[in-house]
Amino acid sequence: MNNEDFEFNQRQFKATGMLEHFNSGVIEKMGQAEPRIRHEINPSIDGEQVKGAVYLNKAKDGDRYFLNKFDMEKTRPNGTTVKQTFYNNNRPKAGDENSSQRPPQQWTQKRAFNFLSGRPVYDKNNNEWNKINLNKKLKNGNYASDRFDKNYGFDLQKTMSGYSYADAGDKQRMDQLAEGFERGNLQKVKLVGNDGKKEDYYQSVSIRTGSMKVYDKDKKEVPLEQQVEKGLITKDLSEKLKEIYGKKQAQKPENKPEVPLGENNSQKNENKHQQGQKPGATLTGKEDKPPAKHKTSQKH
Repeated sequence: MNNEDFEFNQRQFKATGMLEHFNSGVIEKMGQAEPRIRHEINPSIDGEQVKGAVYLNKAKDGDRYFLNKFDMEKTRPNGTTVKQTFYNNNRPKAGDENSSQRPPQQWTQKRAFNFLSGRPVYDKNNNEWNKINLNKKLKNGNYASDRFDKNYGFDLQKTMSGYSYADAGDKQRMDQLAEGFERGNLQKVKLVGNDGKKEDYYQSVSIRTGSMKVYDKDKKEVPLEQQVEKGLITKDLSEKLKEIYGKKQAQKPENKPEVPLGENNSQKNENKHQQGQKPGATLTGKEDKPPAKHKTSQKH
């Protein structure tokens, strides 16, 4: 393997946030010119141990390899294990005159972890948010994705303006926070209370409620009432959320535990959502192409 091919193969791992896995084991397999390589990984992400594998296909000419997909498996807080295959196929198709304009790789190791954690991840190429649907599995074993395009009406910047960020006047810092939310990160933030005191919290995006989920320093969710009491949220947004949660509570059967809106929906709620309660959301299991609106895809 010459230096040019070596650097190309290394960039494949770097592009997916897996440079740590470009080690002697996989390099040795590449040096042996194996046509297909399955390389197991066992990274620690945000303090959680996950496992999986990357799959590499050798080019017909030379010693370049293409990392077109990888598996990831993680254990959720309730003890269940979720596993998904993520695809990043960037190789130009035969006759594709616009191959140089093809979008960059979409899934990275961290974004995949956030997706499996149940947090929405933003796809800039297709201008939509993706959230795992644990109630629906596809024939290939992957979980389907709930997709929310621009017609759904979620605006991250507008949503963030509803919270009392201590760094609200620092555009660079706020842009960094927004980028982290788009990657699906659980972001550490400083919010200012009514008393002017700055405290550390964690936040993640909640698409269906048009808000941010707020967690304390121990990563326990802060109830809406407490957010309002401390002045962490604007009056307009708090009134909107009270209405949303109030309707949800009124619709909830008394003999069933409360399910937070938009974060752990039952299949019944997903079906109602797909029947057009709000435009712009679709359900699919295919990560690399925008789906037809209001349709369910069983293909990957």
